[in-house]
Amino acid sequence: MASFTAASAALATWISSSSLPFTRDGFFKTGDVAKIDEKGYITLTGRIKKMINRGGESISTKEIEGLIIQHPDVVTVAVIPMPDPIMGERACAYIQLKTGTNLTFDEIISFLKSKQASVLQLPERIEFIDVMPYTATQKLDKKSLRKDIRKKIQDNL
Repeated sequence: MASFTAASAALATWISSSSLPFTRDGFFKTGDVAKIDEKGYITLTGRIKKMINRGGESISTKEIEGLIIQHPDVVTVAVIPMPDPIMGERACAYIQLKTGTNLTFDEIISFLKSKQASVLQLPERIEFIDVMPYTATQKLDKKSLRKDIRKKIQDNL
């Protein structure tokens, strides 16, 4: 039994001192957002990194992207959280349009309203870009977009 206790203590020390995704009490951080109902059932409702925390409200980036991509002139869209000193985060949509087309912020917002988007699903900022960045594995590079919007905010652009 002593070796089990020593191993447990060693594991606890390793978990708390490492940068692994564990909580202080040893639970693994999956990155999932979940809710527990009154009967104790757990329902996964999203991913932390795919959610925007706007003044305590969790907003799904995937839902906003799903609405914007329905516009016939939109090729690709990525919605990311942008830092906000009052609300914590706000929604910023990066949109790549079809060649030869042009849309404005107001036109995108009108389109979203026509799709019955809630007020929380309306991006506070839209960046129109020529080419969407991708990672080496051909996934949208939202990390670079978050870095880009932080720099633009810092530079007051």
